[in-house]
Amino acid sequence: GLIPQSKDHPPLLYIVTSWSMQIFGDTAFALRLPSAIIGTLAIPILLAAATQMGYRWAGLWAALLLALSPFHLHHAQEARHYAYLMTFSLAAFFWLYQLLHRPNWRHCLAFALATLLNIYAHYAAFVFLFVQALIIAWWSLGQIRQGQWRSLKYPVAAAILVVLLYIPWLSQFQAGLTRNTGDAYTRLLPPAT
Repeated sequence: GLIPQSKDHPPLLYIVTSWSMQIFGDTAFALRLPSAIIGTLAIPILLAAATQMGYRWAGLWAALLLALSPFHLHHAQEARHYAYLMTFSLAAFFWLYQLLHRPNWRHCLAFALATLLNIYAHYAAFVFLFVQALIIAWWSLGQIRQGQWRSLKYPVAAAILVVLLYIPWLSQFQAGLTRNTGDAYTRLLPPAT
């Protein structure tokens, strides 16, 4: 088949592409369709995020620029991980914003799902996850200062859910990191005893 098999990347692209090829056959169209759909979803997510933050006009312009971006159009047509990374990163930040402004279980689960999709789509998602962890830590300090301890359960629950659902892939993640970075990664690890 046309599906590229790789032990160096997370599995989401390959799973979704496999489903597409089962429906549409062993064609280039089936191979590229998931990235095109997921890349297209980035546009309304960007608009929704900007609107939610009170910047509807800026969001409209940003969505227009993204829709016309040669880089985004290129990556949304490739059978690669980049459109997934863009869309799920935007979705994770959108739901994180919702979670921190109106903490509830729906926002907690939506943020956890977007984060899981992102880290199962591309290893670079961990850079965004690190930034999100810093944002959550800063927000948590503010909640603690205000005595709002109960609202901390939502980001903690999201973190636990993400960790639990990523554990099955952890050994593959470590192996892929080693294959992609070689000695640079292994030098960061503590020496074996």
